[in-house]
Amino acid sequence: GRIVNEGRGIEPDVVIEIEEPGLIEIALLQKGAIFDFTTEYYSRNQNSDFAEIPEGIFETFKEYLTQTGFSFANETEDYLNVIENDLAGVDGAESRINDLRKLVALQKEKELDGSKSFIEKLIWLELRARSGGQTARTN
Repeated sequence: GRIVNEGRGIEPDVVIEIEEPGLIEIALLQKGAIFDFTTEYYSRNQNSDFAEIPEGIFETFKEYLTQTGFSFANETEDYLNVIENDLAGVDGAESRINDLRKLVALQKEKELDGSKSFIEKLIWLELRARSGGQTARTN
C-alpha cells in the first residue's frame, strides 16, 4: 500500500510542476488580449481545424498587440516611476530616465518573447475550442 503522510495525505505517483504565469501573461489574460486576438484570428481563418499551433501565430499576435496599443507595467517600470518622481526637477534626470525607459521597453519585449510557448498554447486552445467546441480543448 501507499504511505499516508500526516497532514499531507498520500504522495502522488507523479508530481507535475505547474508554471506560474508571469506579469505579462497575467496582463494579457486580464485585459482579454488573447481572447480578442483569437476571436479576430478565427473569424479570418474559420476553415481551419487548428489541429496544430498555426505557423507564425506568435508574430501575428505581437503585431496585434502593437496595433491595439496593448501595454502593461512590469516591476522595473514601477520602480522607475518612483525614481522619476523622486528626481523631478533634478538637472539631467529626465534624459537619463528616458534612456532607462527605452531599456525597460526592451526588457518588456524580452518578457513577451519569453512567454511565447505559453501564449501560443493559450491561443491554440482558444482556436480549438472555437473550431470544435468544448471537447476540442481536451483533444
